[in-house]
Amino acid sequence: MIRFDFTGQRVVVTGGTRGIGRAITEAFLQAGAKVTATYSGNEAAAAAFKAGLPAAQAEWLSLAKFDVGSYAAAEAFFRSLEQ
Repeated sequence: MIRFDFTGQRVVVTGGTRGIGRAITEAFLQAGAKVTATYSGNEAAAAAFKAGLPAAQAEWLSLAKFDVGSYAAAEAFFRSLEQ
């Protein structure tokens, strides 16, 4: 199996708390990345996902709620990452 090392890298996964996005988020966390997983509405699912991670991975995960279909919301999100 191929192993990737994303230690020290920052990753944004849209829709990163459920389904395929969740699997991608988990893979990046396992590879050492700091991940921001975005979601649009299901706060309970997002919180449950983070709570279910091992502590070492949960500390590298941040959650962001916004609608990726809104240009203004996406722009505000990425500006916040720059700071």
